[in-house]
Amino acid sequence: MKLIDDIERTINIQLYRNTINELIEYFHSHDCVISIGQIGELSEPGISDIDCIIVVRERKLKQIYRSFLSWRRLDVNKKYLFFHPPLFITEKMCTHLPYLHTLHSIRWLYKKSSIPHNLHIDYKQYLSLIWASYIFSISLNMLYSTAPQSLRKVLLILKNLHISIDALRVRSDNSERCVKKSELIRKKVKLNQGGLSTISNEIENETSESIQQLLETLHQYNLPYNHSGTTITNRRSIQIKKKIRLTHSPDASISPDNTRHIIAFINEAVIDHLLTPWYNGKLAHNQFQVYRYHLLNMYRLCRIENVPFNYVTPFDVPVHKGRVYLTLRELVLRIYRYIPGF
Repeated sequence: MKLIDDIERTINIQLYRNTINELIEYFHSHDCVISIGQIGELSEPGISDIDCIIVVRERKLKQIYRSFLSWRRLDVNKKYLFFHPPLFITEKMCTHLPYLHTLHSIRWLYKKSSIPHNLHIDYKQYLSLIWASYIFSISLNMLYSTAPQSLRKVLLILKNLHISIDALRVRSDNSERCVKKSELIRKKVKLNQGGLSTISNEIENETSESIQQLLETLHQYNLPYNHSGTTITNRRSIQIKKKIRLTHSPDASISPDNTRHIIAFINEAVIDHLLTPWYNGKLAHNQFQVYRYHLLNMYRLCRIENVPFNYVTPFDVPVHKGRVYLTLRELVLRIYRYIPGF
């Protein structure tokens, strides 16, 4: 994995706070902005990004979204601290959001919106499974990419890998959290004076090991299994990205094949629980039905507001486009495997 050192080591926590205050002040003057909140913590200045949620009146979302992009372009620091735009939603979207996003440690900075929070613990765990499979897919794709990778992006994804492992693991109260590894590596990066050459191998190794750990955690997770014999895993293998396939196996492992594709071997129950319902609605379980309902409604509302749709799916498959699209997509990806150079 080739890394590009794009970390701004001189940025401090005060700049983050000033930028958040500027964001609030800027949008406070917009009558259509209802609430502004912050998600998560700023654990490592210069590496952490600002995660915000902005609630807007109906039919005004595109206007506010574009206004934010213009505001962010005014200052190079704003572009850096907001690695991605805030989560922009309307009041109608508030109903669906908690079923699609975990909203860790949300704090309202300007007014407060009523977002449902009384979800059943089993459904919250289902969200963690979906997020973990999504992170697994994009991080595996990143690790084996031949293109140079942003160091900051790698560190952000690495922390999400660690968070997902911690969220799914059953551990004793005194066991060490996996996310502490991210905290240690981030501090080493900030203090590193010898250039990337002295730490890049450690980052790549930790990323590779964490992806394997997450795969094993998913593999061993206690999931219900459909014994009907009608799951998509009858094909034994399923393409989730252009160069990544899942194959069910009694042992968890990751292996490149002779066509430069990556095969992830995983417990069949994981594929059956997370992916089968997205292809075959007749085999849908209750948690999937709830997620799919809110996902499609959020997709519809994003289309109405004409803003990007940025919600995750199991293993990052584009399920919102429907089963027919998925079938065609899988066929195209299978064809790619037989074209030289892919």
